[in-house]
Amino acid sequence: MNLTIIIPVYFPSTESLSLFSERLRTAIFPALHPASKVTLKALPKGATPSIQSRSDLAKNSQYVLAIAKEAEAQGSEGVYVTDMDMCGVEIAREHLSVPIIGGFTANTATALSICRRFSIITILDSVVDMQLEHIYSGALQDRFASIKVAKAPVSELLDDPEKTAERVYRQAYAAVTEDGAEALILGCTGFIGIADQVRQRLKRNHLDIPVLDPNRVAISFLQHLVLSGISQSKRTYRAPPLTESETVKNG
Repeated sequence: MNLTIIIPVYFPSTESLSLFSERLRTAIFPALHPASKVTLKALPKGATPSIQSRSDLAKNSQYVLAIAKEAEAQGSEGVYVTDMDMCGVEIAREHLSVPIIGGFTANTATALSICRRFSIITILDSVVDMQLEHIYSGALQDRFASIKVAKAPVSELLDDPEKTAERVYRQAYAAVTEDGAEALILGCTGFIGIADQVRQRLKRNHLDIPVLDPNRVAISFLQHLVLSGISQSKRTYRAPPLTESETVKNG
C-alpha cells in the first residue's frame, strides 16, 4: 500500500525538516500496516512555514494540490495532509480519485465513535475560529464540549516538547474536569509524541480519558479507507469544469 504524507508547510532548513520527519515517522509507526510504504513530502519555498491563519491555508493549498496530484500520478493509493485545518484537502478531493484526508475529520470521526462529548486542545487563539468552523459545518455542536488553547506556537513544538506537553496537559485537565470532555483531540499535527504523555498524566490523576494522537489516528483512518476501497464521493467533490483552453486542448 503506497501512501503519501504531505507536510503542508515550508521548512527553512533541511535539519528542521529531517527532525520533524523523523518524529512523524516514529509517531505513526505503531499504526502502520505491514504492507504500507510511506513517502513524505514538504512544500517548496514560497509556502509559509506554519499554518496559523486562513491566509496560510489559502497560500499553501495550491502547493498541496500540485503535490497530491503528482503523488497519485506516481502510484500513491492514499494521501494524508498533516494539518488539522485540512490545508488543500477539499480542493484536492475534486481532482483526485484516491482518498485524501486531513487531520480534523479523521480525528473527530474517531472521537465520536468512542465518547459522547469531546474537546480540542489547540495551539493558539488564531486557529480557534478555523477549527470551530469544522465543528459547525459538520453539525457536531451537540457532541462538542470545548476548545482549549495551549498557547504553544508551532515554532516551539519541536524545540521544547516537554514544555508543550505541560501546557497541553493543563488544558486537557480543565477540559475534562470543567467542560465534561470524555475524549480529547489534539488540534495540531505538530503535537508529536504528546498524546501518550498527556493521557498518562491524566490517568495518574484518576482520569482515564482517551487522548488521540492526531497523526496516528489519521494514518490509521487513511489505511482503513484504502483497504476498504473507499474514496471521497464524486457527488460531493465533483471534478471542476474544464477551462476554455483545456476544452480546446482535449477537443
